[in-house]
Amino acid sequence: MPYEAAGLNGAVAVAAACELGLPLVDADLMGRAMPRLNQFSRAVAGGPITPYALAEPGGQTVLVDDATPEALERVARTVVAQGGGWAGGALAPVPGARAGVDACTGTLARALRLGRAHAALVRPTPPDVAAALGGRVIAAGRTVEIARHPSRRSDGPASPSPRRTAACCASRPRTSTCSRSSTASRSRAAPTCSCLLDRRTADPIAVDGLRPGDDVLAVVLPGPQWWRASPDRLAHVGPRAFGLDCDPVLLPA
Repeated sequence: MPYEAAGLNGAVAVAAACELGLPLVDADLMGRAMPRLNQFSRAVAGGPITPYALAEPGGQTVLVDDATPEALERVARTVVAQGGGWAGGALAPVPGARAGVDACTGTLARALRLGRAHAALVRPTPPDVAAALGGRVIAAGRTVEIARHPSRRSDGPASPSPRRTAACCASRPRTSTCSRSSTASRSRAAPTCSCLLDRRTADPIAVDGLRPGDDVLAVVLPGPQWWRASPDRLAHVGPRAFGLDCDPVLLPA
């Protein structure tokens, strides 16, 4: 089971299950991309996240026997930084039944459905994109400004990941992207998924790939239901958890 149903972390779990001949659980601990280990749904639910093992590219391994989620996050960031920006990590095994309690279920199947719906798009017009992806297009326009600022995590020092702000010329929404893909777009914010797509092809535009002059569609997709189930859960992943002074306004699930 992957940490998160997004990016390389989601894909690596699929590859590992194939290589090891093990079943792949259709669940993860974030439901989308989140930047911190203390934002694991299991950590928020009070479940076990240690022992935790990390291996960096040089072959060195680190085993954390016991730590709070916040302390584990600091240790993991240190190992990743020393390993050149990446490391492999694994949580202690738990009974599969826990996935129904402290994990976001059905997320890998949803990713497959989104990919197939995107591939089947004939015309990337806003109504077609919204209907295919089950979300809402909130703006269409050209990127006129990208401002990069060091982001400050609410639980510690400044992060090396940038915060980027882009303004589109249509209705001029402002999109703030903190480390990874945790975003706020006007009044809507994490854990709702905010995406920028190429307006001509509907291909996703990565945060690092956004450039002034890009013709984009701004799309929001409903976030994982697990986080929406209670105000306490939502507080760990809402905009205030990323230092943004606003409350989330969520799309219907």
